Amino acid sequence: MDIVTRWFGVFAVDTGKIVESRPFPPDREEIKKRWLARERGEITVEEKRLVDEMRASGSALKSRDPRFRSMGIPQSSGFLPTISPSNYGVNPAWERELLLEIGLEKLKELKDPSFQASEAINAISDMESAMNLLGERLVNWWVDEEPSDLERVGDGANALAHKLGERVVAEGEMSPPISEARRALANLYMDLKKARDAMEAAVELEAGERFPNLSLLVGPLLAARLVAKAGGLARLAHLPSSTVQVIGAERAFFDHLRTGGPPPKHGLIFMHPAVHGAPSFQKGKVARTLAGKLSIAARRDLAGSPPLMELKESMDRRLKDLEGKKRAGGRQSPRRGSQANRGPGKGQSHRMTY
Repeated sequence: MDIVTRWFGVFAVDTGKIVESRPFPPDREEIKKRWLARERGEITVEEKRLVDEMRASGSALKSRDPRFRSMGIPQSSGFLPTISPSNYGVNPAWERELLLEIGLEKLKELKDPSFQASEAINAISDMESAMNLLGERLVNWWVDEEPSDLERVGDGANALAHKLGERVVAEGEMSPPISEARRALANLYMDLKKARDAMEAAVELEAGERFPNLSLLVGPLLAARLVAKAGGLARLAHLPSSTVQVIGAERAFFDHLRTGGPPPKHGLIFMHPAVHGAPSFQKGKVARTLAGKLSIAARRDLAGSPPLMELKESMDRRLKDLEGKKRAGGRQSPRRGSQANRGPGKGQSHRMTY
């Protein structure tokens, strides 16, 4: 005898025929309560009642539903009949409605409060990519500019595109259609820049409130980028510091796994001045220090704790220690020919000191 549960009731089935049934109350909310209870692994009142009655009649029970193992009912497999909810006074359309309703409720429960800041920082990245493309096109199109004027712009292509965009937008009436097209491109570039700047200002405010400890360590924009790349504050808080250190360097990490080359020392945290300003031999240590503090900060932010100044001071002290080592000369290689470079002498053995 198979115990079969559908979304509208529980049934005892013997060789493809329904022997006993205990339908759920034909009420939408009652059916929803039992649906959620079954998803939590619980046994409903109707299921327990049917099992007790069938056992009392001497029937040997089995079920494909693993929830019934807690009642000592073994697992089964095989053909199960089609059971129509209409035969038990239940509207078949409720199944789709309840699926959508329960799904939306679960999505709300899983929603990370950092969602807004993550989406905003992703939008900023998209706008920056578009600005780079449009800015490059605008610079290439600026055929009227003298080479000497171009050389005077020392801040890179983006600054040049911004300068040219302002100039084109400010120009008077242009009769040639191609000039109007160039003005439209410049307007689009300037509008994107304005939107990007507004989005950055909004992210700084949002991240400062949502991730106060992360923002304290690396600033709100980089904090928001780390949260967005990790897939949310909750996931970032549960990652080990070694993973936080290389967030954003996934391609380099998989290249390391595939080719056996050196692993990446840092990912997005390279944008922090302490990391990209460190000498090459110390970048790994600085990134590791920063990642360790960021892991603690993410857990504090997830718990809703206020910003901890001691965490920032501890990080600054460690970075100062590393900076002091850099000023003292960094790594010192043993002198050539010294005992440190030679193997063990005659009669000596290798000895490791920890």
